[in-house]
Amino acid sequence: TRFADVVLPAAIFAEKDGTFTNSERRVQRVRKGVEPPGQARADWQILIDLANACGADWNYED
Repeated sequence: TRFADVVLPAAIFAEKDGTFTNSERRVQRVRKGVEPPGQARADWQILIDLANACGADWNYED
């Protein structure tokens, strides 16, 4: 693109499962509402691919 040499296709909040801690310090589960478009993936999946490309041996599945 015009502004970046590398673009990481991260999914937005509605496109991934997970948890978060709210302002009352309660952990809440979030369910995926829609499938991510194109090559978009969850942040952790992108991080694993980057780490493995740098020589790490990360074999996490979820």
